[in-house]
Amino acid sequence: MMVDSKTGKPQSMSVWVWGISDLLRGVYKPHEYGRVILPFTILRRMDCVMEPPTGADRRAAKQNYGNTSGLSLPEIVEQGSDIHTNLLKFIDGFEGDAKDIFDRFGIAAQIDKLDSEGLLAPVVQRFATLDLHPEAVSNTDMGMLFEDLIRRSHHDSPGEDFTPRDAVALLVDLLIAERRTHIAATNVSQRIYDPTAGTGGLLTVASDRFRDLNPHASLRLFGQEINDQSYAVCKADVLSKGKTFGDIKLGNTLIDDQFSTYSGTKGFHYVVSNPPYGVDWKSHAAEVKAEHAKGDRGRFPAGLPRVSDGAMLFLQHVVSKMKTPKKRLDDGAFDWLDGGRGAIVLSASPLFNGGAGSGESEIRRYLLANDLVEAIVALPAGLFTNTGIGTYIWLLDNTKRPDRRGKVQLIDAREIYTKMRKNVGDKNREMSEADRRRILDAYEAFEDADPDVSKIFANDAFGYWLITHARPVPMRYVVDEDAVARVVISAPEASDVVADLIGQEFETAQALFAALGAAATARGGAVKTAHARNAVRAIGQPVDEHENVTYKGTSLTPNHLTETETVSFGYAGPDVEPDYDRAEAECIAAYMDTEVKPYYPDAAVDEKKTKIGYEIPFTRHFYRYVPPRPLDEIDADLNRQAALVMEMLRKVEAS
Repeated sequence: MMVDSKTGKPQSMSVWVWGISDLLRGVYKPHEYGRVILPFTILRRMDCVMEPPTGADRRAAKQNYGNTSGLSLPEIVEQGSDIHTNLLKFIDGFEGDAKDIFDRFGIAAQIDKLDSEGLLAPVVQRFATLDLHPEAVSNTDMGMLFEDLIRRSHHDSPGEDFTPRDAVALLVDLLIAERRTHIAATNVSQRIYDPTAGTGGLLTVASDRFRDLNPHASLRLFGQEINDQSYAVCKADVLSKGKTFGDIKLGNTLIDDQFSTYSGTKGFHYVVSNPPYGVDWKSHAAEVKAEHAKGDRGRFPAGLPRVSDGAMLFLQHVVSKMKTPKKRLDDGAFDWLDGGRGAIVLSASPLFNGGAGSGESEIRRYLLANDLVEAIVALPAGLFTNTGIGTYIWLLDNTKRPDRRGKVQLIDAREIYTKMRKNVGDKNREMSEADRRRILDAYEAFEDADPDVSKIFANDAFGYWLITHARPVPMRYVVDEDAVARVVISAPEASDVVADLIGQEFETAQALFAALGAAATARGGAVKTAHARNAVRAIGQPVDEHENVTYKGTSLTPNHLTETETVSFGYAGPDVEPDYDRAEAECIAAYMDTEVKPYYPDAAVDEKKTKIGYEIPFTRHFYRYVPPRPLDEIDADLNRQAALVMEMLRKVEAS
């Protein structure tokens, strides 16, 4: 905690640091405060981390940066002669990764601006008094400070650069839940990667969780971020991790994979991601399609989603970066501790967007058919600062433990939350430690979990066939006055011939066509084929007057009526447990026999049009019927409200 210089009351560190923005008013607009506050906070953190506190060869212990200027922020303030020159000298004295961080922030331009406005000295003085040494501010607290400063600097779009800590904690706990014992081993070495790193919140919490389990764990943090400022914060945060080594890159992950060599057995042990929602990849379509064309050698082998939402591209990217197992057990199966695990936060759309055969469906098909989806957790709405919509954590694993193989666990945590006293952007709910523990318990209980919260499904439970069945249109061919009137409009050249057939009824269009030819011959003439065809079509009427009749080419018989149906994998009949060993033909035949042919006996499946689809109807599986209130209760409420209204009216009249 810090102390307010005016009131003497304690303040949180983020409030104290952001209070420096009071100096910037009038020179900077509120949304520009972060251009100064963020890089100077990072500068002071690095200043505090390096040892010794002063001298020309200061280094950050076991990190790839140091400073050769012989300066520090307190020394610059103490000298007081030329803060502008000394501060630039101090920044230029940084070596290694730190140099790139300050270049990305454009801190030199901000120093020039502050100096020209007479603000440089007071800003540097305030930051020089801030103690951000790791002994005073832990890595976790530093990450939280960064997040809060970023939220304040993006007041128009809060939370766009980070994921709330409660959601991050849950994601990481779920990710490592089954490997805690393995991680606690003294010789464990792990690679953790975030392709949409933002300011590094996911990497920070993952690192902290690993350190809690094993202080001696060898960790390497990898990340890629598209935004310059977020990249700089993330890189600075990772650099401050002490024994944790990191490699943070700048660039667009979808088209510029900075970690292209990390795949197969050299992939990452853990991949975490909270990609931006609704990313349009139309402008990068050529690069994305080229990557897809590589098939299994590329990052998007399963399919391409619609160009308006690239979430499922990130989903495939996460899978492609998970370490491929190579160790086998005595039974020949891969060691389930040797593969890669992933966790990604997505909106609801990847669960069901796109019909059978679409890019989205094919991606789900690939993931489920290859047994890569371990669990999906529905989070409460209002949990994130930049969106109020519901979100889901997908847990991925390419070497599931034996009892989870071939299965997917769905966990409904939408009602597991704690209301916040004060909203932060769109965030009005949070998950307390007890809330997260309840979700984690359901995950670990697996098949023994509360069925109201957790359900287990076979991978095939989400697959289906989209079938098309066709049946002829029942028609009647009655020549009456109404029929003649229709012919006069559509085939007037044949109307006299048709009039000779009034009172007759024909079973087929072909029989009527022949009768028209015979009637024309009896008249001593002929009727043109086109005129006769138009007359037949005008006379013929569907038995069900609500049916729409269409024709193909010169055919006299209407096109068949077609309908599409979805047949679940393993279908064996209504109210019968699915049998996923049943062949496609058997399942479809059983569906037609029980669901279609009782109503349309002449319907037949057009096998050439059958498609395979996959969707995960999460909400349907956890639907709870809530009966409507009894009518007498509703009537009683209405009567009470009516009485209140009448009482108010009487008071108005009496006044």
